[in-house]
Amino acid sequence: LLWTSVTLGQEAAQQSAGTAGGSSPVDSFWSMTQLAGNIGYVIMGVLAVGLFLISYQLINLILDSRSARGILKISLAGKTLPEIEQTFNRGGNSMLKEMGLRLLVFYKTAGNALNMQEEIASFVNQKNETFEVFQSRLNFLSDSAGALGLLGTVWGVFLTFFGGNLDSEKILSGMGVALITTLLGLVVSLIINFLGTEINSFYHKKIDALLLKGDELRLSLLNQDFQPAVAQTESPDEKIEKEAEVVEEKPAGQPQLRVVKWAEGGLVAGERLPGALLLQVTDPAGTPFAGATIVARAEKNLSFENGETELKITTDSKGRAHLDLVAGPQAGRGKLRLLVEGVEESALEKEVPIRPAPPAKIEVLSGNDQAVAINRELPEKLKVRVKDSFGNTVSEAAVVFQLKMGKGVFKDGNHLFSTKTNSDGVAESSFKLGNETGFYLIEAKVKNCDCPPAEFRILGKNHA
Repeated sequence: LLWTSVTLGQEAAQQSAGTAGGSSPVDSFWSMTQLAGNIGYVIMGVLAVGLFLISYQLINLILDSRSARGILKISLAGKTLPEIEQTFNRGGNSMLKEMGLRLLVFYKTAGNALNMQEEIASFVNQKNETFEVFQSRLNFLSDSAGALGLLGTVWGVFLTFFGGNLDSEKILSGMGVALITTLLGLVVSLIINFLGTEINSFYHKKIDALLLKGDELRLSLLNQDFQPAVAQTESPDEKIEKEAEVVEEKPAGQPQLRVVKWAEGGLVAGERLPGALLLQVTDPAGTPFAGATIVARAEKNLSFENGETELKITTDSKGRAHLDLVAGPQAGRGKLRLLVEGVEESALEKEVPIRPAPPAKIEVLSGNDQAVAINRELPEKLKVRVKDSFGNTVSEAAVVFQLKMGKGVFKDGNHLFSTKTNSDGVAESSFKLGNETGFYLIEAKVKNCDCPPAEFRILGKNHA
């Protein structure tokens, strides 16, 4: 398509130039630029800037991929914490190394990997925002090339009719300028758009690989949570005493139940969290009860393996037992009741937060199909609601409103507006129409979500 457009433009320009004077053959892209005059040089300048930005970004992505190749080939399963650190330190100056070291610092600071998924999402959002700046610049250059081509068309028509002397040489000269500048603008716009799309695809493949490795690291660190550190000066029993969250005072001689480790961050809807709780049964003096039976009951959208809501587990030689949890599809709070079998006084009750799953759907809430006078702000704000795959509303989801057709601005004066959903999963934006009548199209997308965007159609009228 690109080559055909250039060829047809060259033939048209050759005919125009040959008819006008026969001394201006168009045998190359540069010859066309020279015939287009100053506007042609500006369009070529736009192409040069676009190619420079694309080349710079491509080189950075290639170097990043080569640096991260060693980390991607190594499996983290079964590795100790020092071995994992050593693996990520081999990553050169890659995004993958940066993310891995950041997550390891988070793990050492928090003491567990329960909320690491949010940290991964935060890191990816940060990188996506940086890449979107590059994409915005390419979009601007592509739009500018098309606008300059249109400007050349207007200029060529002006040269044709200016002065009222419509001789054949002047007509052909003016229309030749109009055709060549239009063609140059379209070709440059197509080149920048095509290369920008390829760079975008390359970048998101890297992000997908980064997310997979991040999940692998998170699972590996989750397996470390219940393993004692290699360099540990205190005994496991002393460590359990320090980490105990709930200690119920019981009458002498009665077993007491305590929660040693707890999933403070809760669960994500539909998530299965192995080893969510570490429990211990002891006597009042702190001596472990081996072989004690713990009865666990789950309520309010919380369960154990295979959908069971009641489970019995037996303590090991140190009086400890692990409990896996499964969150149901509904966000909110689950409830657990734990007790040593036959000892009602040992009962404990805990609430487990269940957060929505990642965004999977965005839908229009209000503001669609408005008819408004041009140069006016929409009387009804554009509102969308973000939900996960289970239908739960998702708060703090990053939403981008973007003008796709027509002219106008959002409340910050730009054609693109970023915001986040509130506690009800709702994001909103105002919008002011430009000076063009007709249909306006606005899209609302969720960042880092493959879900289809929500669309708003607005009709701009001459009068209210």
